[in-house]
Amino acid sequence: MTNIVQDRWKERRGLAADLAAVNEVPLEGERILELDTGKEKIGDGFTHYNDLPYASAGRIDVTGLADHDALLWDEASGLWRPAASGGGGSGGGSATALIAAIEADSPTHWWQMNETSGTTLADDAGSGGTDLVLQGSNNIVGYPMELVDGQNCFLAAPGVGNGAIVSGGDYPVGMPPPWNYDWSVCLLTRWNLAGATSTNSVCLFGLGSSSETEANNYQGRIQLSGSTGSLWADMLWEHGAGTNDAFPIGSVPSGDRFMLHFTKASATKTISTYINGRLSNQQSYANEPTGGSTAKFTVGNWPDSTSASSCLLAHLAMWNGTVLSAARIKAHAQAAGVY
Repeated sequence: MTNIVQDRWKERRGLAADLAAVNEVPLEGERILELDTGKEKIGDGFTHYNDLPYASAGRIDVTGLADHDALLWDEASGLWRPAASGGGGSGGGSATALIAAIEADSPTHWWQMNETSGTTLADDAGSGGTDLVLQGSNNIVGYPMELVDGQNCFLAAPGVGNGAIVSGGDYPVGMPPPWNYDWSVCLLTRWNLAGATSTNSVCLFGLGSSSETEANNYQGRIQLSGSTGSLWADMLWEHGAGTNDAFPIGSVPSGDRFMLHFTKASATKTISTYINGRLSNQQSYANEPTGGSTAKFTVGNWPDSTSASSCLLAHLAMWNGTVLSAARIKAHAQAAGVY
């Protein structure tokens, strides 16, 4: 026969300051709760209280918790609360962590776009040396921290002929056209276009000519466009062998910040695209891009200056001869707080 004894018991407890002042050695397996912090320690029989690690981080409010959310400490309530890691225009992640993650992969070019004034976006790569200069009007450097916490970003203004360009209308040093070699690209951005249509789009960056000729045309172009309120990203390049190649990236959220990665592996003729550190599309291609040596590089506008939309930009990084691994792409997204 089983006897059931109903009883109530209380855990060892006290205020954090009082427990630290006594600093006793809890028994092995003894649980001690800090009433004011919600944190808990478990004794091992020989370690003083102050030297024991916490077994719990404190009280957690999981209301509204969704997939991929982060938990952030709310000082006012003394609770850990969910926070969307995918952003929403208000920033997230850590600029310090993101800079360290990208720097670890030694990019060929890297425009952090964290300037607070002026008309130049500096190339922050160690071997870069290709600054961008603003063109047109109403572009804003030093835009409030909306892409990653801890730094400003660049607003490429709406309107034809805005954005930034390599000084002299040339291409980045060390990445000459045609782009028929291995390369990788990383970019943190946000595009909020109400009533987006397939013809009202923005070019995040592109390498091409001001005229549509097969001898000197687009070497690469990353664009955002949309229809019926849904945004879409894709990449395009042109060649002289018939139909140009377009590579869909996938649907991206309107108004939210997100990180895009692209890798091109020439040996396998494969393009891989990632949104927020996760593979969104991978496909093969038949023809390498073609073109001459006079193509120009633009950011926040089309090389032929026909873009009519705006976008926020930060941390445009490019690698010549490197196909970033999925693990490194994930590390970038995690540091930016969008994974």
